[in-house]
Amino acid sequence: LIATREPVVLNSLDDRTLSTQSDLSLQNPARALLVAPLMADGKIIGSISLRQVHQARIWQPEEIELVKVVASQAAIAVQQARLFQATKANEQRIAELNQYLTESVLKRFLPESLVKKAAQGDLRLDLQPEPRLVTILFTDIVGFTELSNQLGPNRIAKLLNEYLDVMITAIFEYGGTVDKFMGDGILAMFGAPEDLGAETQVHRAIASVLRMHEQLNELNQQWNLQGVPPVRFRCGIHTGIAVVGMFGSADRTDFTAIGPTVNMAARLQEAAAPNGILVSEDVAQYLDRTMVVDSHPVHLKGIAESVTAMSIRSDLKAEAISALVRHRAVAAMPLSGEANA
Repeated sequence: LIATREPVVLNSLDDRTLSTQSDLSLQNPARALLVAPLMADGKIIGSISLRQVHQARIWQPEEIELVKVVASQAAIAVQQARLFQATKANEQRIAELNQYLTESVLKRFLPESLVKKAAQGDLRLDLQPEPRLVTILFTDIVGFTELSNQLGPNRIAKLLNEYLDVMITAIFEYGGTVDKFMGDGILAMFGAPEDLGAETQVHRAIASVLRMHEQLNELNQQWNLQGVPPVRFRCGIHTGIAVVGMFGSADRTDFTAIGPTVNMAARLQEAAAPNGILVSEDVAQYLDRTMVVDSHPVHLKGIAESVTAMSIRSDLKAEAISALVRHRAVAAMPLSGEANA
């Protein structure tokens, strides 16, 4: 069969020494045998056999042709089955690769909970730009240029990576999205791609920046032992409507936010004092009054009229936000007599 690639016709096996069940791999004894190869791409991928069990048989030409036709169809079926199995295996590998790529890319700017949602298809990221209520958080290291000159390129690169690592962790801890890095600056947003109410956005943003201060204090203690001067940063936070979605070209896109709301947060950051947190009135309305240090008008670059900004305490623990929120909610409830009136 292998040598000729043509059907093997054995009219009688009575006088053949190889007609044992083990040699011919026959499930039943055979007195006559007809075996046709299954051919695919010029190779034998199997065979089909007809057996005469009780007596010898002279196989007729039409029977041989019929077996060849059946063998041809069987070869196609086997090939299709193999192709189907290979396709399923490839689909599985592609699905695993897609999941890996999705998670490895998204985890760079989304918290783990949202990465899982996106990988499972529960969170859409191919969003067309649209107006959306978000809370924008801007941070920037104070005197980074002078610090870079003092430490040199290698040490400042290591310091910056350690700094950004804890900043990103703080943002992810409270469900924020890292929009982009601008040197030592960070743009983060709350409320996209995950929908959140304005008050929830603000509380998460404030808790996030308080966590940043906690983590930076620990880093400064480590850096102090290495002779590094204290690192400080400024923060600006604003809540408002921004255009949020995918921006770019067919080759590269970014999920980002643009508009006056983003600019306002950036300008507030520039006006903040070192280690200060400066927020707009739109943010302050959702905070307990004990968190506000002072309120004052500020002139922001690119904005004609002065705006009222509030400085927020940076010495609070991030966990304290939830307690203050509960206190604010209770204080806002009317007394029973007022409700009856």
